[in-house]
Amino acid sequence: MGRVFANPNKDLLRSMLLFGASCSSILALSDRADAQDVVEAAAQQAAADDVLEMEAIVVTGSNIRRASFDGPSPIQIVGRPQIESFGAAQFVDITKAIAINTGSEFYSEASQRAGVTQFNLRGLGFSSTLTLVNGRRAGVSPLSDATGAAFTDINQFPLAMVERIEVLKDGASAVYGSEAVSGVVNIITRKGFEGFEVSGGYQDASNEAWNVNLVVGSGFDRGRFNLYATYYDQTGNKRTDFDWLRERIAGDGDPQRSRLLNTGGSPSTYFAAVPNGDGTFRQLPGAVGFADPDCEAAGGVFRRNDDGTLDTRFCRYNFGDQAGIIPWSSRFQGFAEFEYALWDNITFINETSFSHNISQTTRGPASNANGNITNNGSVLVPGDHPFNFFITDPADPARLIYIGPENWDNAIHTGADLSVRFVPFGPERAGDLAPRRRAENNYFRFVNGLDLGLFGDWRGVVTHQYARASFTENEPFNWAADTLNDLVLDGSYNPFGLERTQPDLVSPKDGVSLSANTEQVDQLITTTSVRSARTEQHVVDAVFSGTAFDLPTGPVGLAVGGQYRELDLNETPDSLSAAAEGRRTNRLFVVEGRQTVWSGFAEVNIPFNDLAELQLAVRHEDYGGTIGSTTDPKVAGRITPTDWLTLRGSWGTSFQGPTLRQVAPLFEREFINDPVSATATGFECGGDGTQTNATVRIQGDEDLRPQSSKNLSVGAAVQHRGLRTSVDFWRYNYEDLIAPAIPAQTIVTNDCADDGIPNDPRIIRGGSGNLNQINTSIVNIGSVIASGLDYEIGYDADLGPVGALSLYLQGTYIRKFQVDDGDGTVFDGVGSRNFTNNFAPLPRFRFNAGAIWTRGIHNASIVVRYTDGYDNDQSNDAPIDSFTTVDIQYGISFEGLFGQTVTSLVIGADNVFDEDPPSLDRFDDTGRPIEGIFAVDRPSYDPLAGVDIRGRILYVRALQKF
Repeated sequence: MGRVFANPNKDLLRSMLLFGASCSSILALSDRADAQDVVEAAAQQAAADDVLEMEAIVVTGSNIRRASFDGPSPIQIVGRPQIESFGAAQFVDITKAIAINTGSEFYSEASQRAGVTQFNLRGLGFSSTLTLVNGRRAGVSPLSDATGAAFTDINQFPLAMVERIEVLKDGASAVYGSEAVSGVVNIITRKGFEGFEVSGGYQDASNEAWNVNLVVGSGFDRGRFNLYATYYDQTGNKRTDFDWLRERIAGDGDPQRSRLLNTGGSPSTYFAAVPNGDGTFRQLPGAVGFADPDCEAAGGVFRRNDDGTLDTRFCRYNFGDQAGIIPWSSRFQGFAEFEYALWDNITFINETSFSHNISQTTRGPASNANGNITNNGSVLVPGDHPFNFFITDPADPARLIYIGPENWDNAIHTGADLSVRFVPFGPERAGDLAPRRRAENNYFRFVNGLDLGLFGDWRGVVTHQYARASFTENEPFNWAADTLNDLVLDGSYNPFGLERTQPDLVSPKDGVSLSANTEQVDQLITTTSVRSARTEQHVVDAVFSGTAFDLPTGPVGLAVGGQYRELDLNETPDSLSAAAEGRRTNRLFVVEGRQTVWSGFAEVNIPFNDLAELQLAVRHEDYGGTIGSTTDPKVAGRITPTDWLTLRGSWGTSFQGPTLRQVAPLFEREFINDPVSATATGFECGGDGTQTNATVRIQGDEDLRPQSSKNLSVGAAVQHRGLRTSVDFWRYNYEDLIAPAIPAQTIVTNDCADDGIPNDPRIIRGGSGNLNQINTSIVNIGSVIASGLDYEIGYDADLGPVGALSLYLQGTYIRKFQVDDGDGTVFDGVGSRNFTNNFAPLPRFRFNAGAIWTRGIHNASIVVRYTDGYDNDQSNDAPIDSFTTVDIQYGISFEGLFGQTVTSLVIGADNVFDEDPPSLDRFDDTGRPIEGIFAVDRPSYDPLAGVDIRGRILYVRALQKF
């Protein structure tokens, strides 16, 4: 059993103390520098650093120091000026500037990942992108996606720390190890910054956000110190905050036309129940539902059909604002880095980061699916319940007759046993009246190491990294199921609409019971679900690099080293859920495990004067156990036949072992199109495709094989005067992919497609036919062959008295994404949402184009972002429109406004024309648009498309540098 975090604030306090202690020790060391020497040494050190960095820098994709960024691997650099030109206020905004990034989550309605985000290069999965900070691993989130893929939550880092983002656009497992399959994102900090900088900004969109950033840097005779901090705060949004969403799925103001209605309502619909003979009850097969007579008066809704008639078979519950889209968030983040020369050839290095992130989302009550009705988990309401005024129809035992309290006669009437799926709390606890789900993500990471000057130009860097991430979720409206069932059985809890319409009614059945549910009864059944998870990662790196020997064509660079990684995972579910006594029948278990990896690597760089270079790299990694080991090579080369043309190419293999979560059960929530229709007597195939937010249980497998990739990249770059262009062809052959055996949507679709009868045992339904849970498993499926082109064009022009202009275009074209599921089914995922196969949306074209103008103290920019249209494979390949947004910005800077300082003011707008995210329209199986209430899939937009759903974002920023 893992340790249960009964008090998550202890983890927060511990992390803050560690962060503070680390910073204090750094400052104490820096105080050893003589105060008088600090000012003189700072300028000398900065100049020396500039020379050193020009002479020998480590570029992403290699462990060998080099004199420039020009290497054999394709790298996109997103610099700080570009980041500032599109008004980035948080780390997630940077993902929009990387066209090859697709499938990152910005906002999630149905997931515990609200408030976190990650890089997802090429759409090959969260675990296929390795995120680094200054070339070192950045830690692992305790959360995962539906496939169990692990990732780094980039929302843990202060945006103020970023100098640039280097995106390596080919596989690099030979250099960095597992996870570097589709590429590497390396966050480079502003190490060497001198002075004091404070900045802040405000955004106004569908929500409001503001942030404050602090940067401090100081150099002294034996080292330097930098501190970056960001505080970010935003308000949240519910579904009804968006006009376009209300129009698409929320009935455009008419709740009777909303897609956001649930058959398990508050009040609800009742079915006849019969005894099993052992003291338990089951819902009578073929029982005809009877909607609560006080349905509408008590806050329920009857759905109005497309022909104008009302469907009075079910009393439905409007959950339109039951789940928030954009969370209320507050984040405090700090990052410190420090270097101190212990001796002339030994430098101590340290990085310490801390992040405290709080996210809150609207979370209204849900129905109780853990009742005592044996065949569907509904709740038994006995015939003698004081407010059960239903009797069995003498002519048909499958039907009910409602007598009502005013006509009830104990001498004549006998109550019928009922089966009901209901929401214990209703409209009075929904929307703004509902308590919020609260998620807390705390991160702490430190790196300590030594940079060793050995002999000649040889250097060794030995570091230890410790990264700890913890997640705690407090979710309201969990039920103590046994208590709720017992209170309904003994009549203490009233599930009927009378509880609201006639709260003062005294039951004519016993002359004592009061209709209204008391606060004391409510407190007996409702609890707050508390679950926690954490990861702890240790990484020991040792890298030694320098010149191996000299050739007539130049010095041969060599890097050798090793790495040890250890990752621990512990997840503790809510106590009621662990005992299968919460509001759902599925039981959650403690998940814990440890993964250790040993690796050794070598890299050689062979120059051929200024004409060419060859990079050879190999890495051996050993996971032990059933995963085993792998040896991954990489060969890369660059040819520069002229001073303006560069040709480059690389080939290598990559490796990714199963994550700790992929060998354990996973639970996700997904929006599923259900071809099963609820009828008054049960459910049947041939329905209208009602969409349900269902639980998906995914069983892991300890015998999973690693997934691997062969990757190829060939390209060319031209640089002539102010023109910069590049184009790179890439190809990945991904094998033994780890993914759910059959996606939940496919299971539900096939349930009716195979024999026309909804009878798949992997699907669990409620009493009225609504989806509760779909069961699938994690397996090694077939392969993916993906290929395409990346392109970049840039031009810098000096316009004389008019100023300077910088133009750029950066994009990607996906040629092929051929998926073989291992069972003989082959399809191309390009131009598809890929909802039914667990990959990311893959529009064929994506690009960003921008212009930055500067003149004196003025600067302005415009950015156009384009995402090609693609098909909605959840609904017979209905087209999803392309999406184009325009961002604009103007800034002005003043020097000397407050002494020797720099002051900057910026105003801007993202998505100037307030474009709505493309709709998830639906087609029927003949390829025709579905009309009426079910014309759009939930959530009505694609949450993985990289679209910021907040609409037009107006912002203002100010910066003061001392």
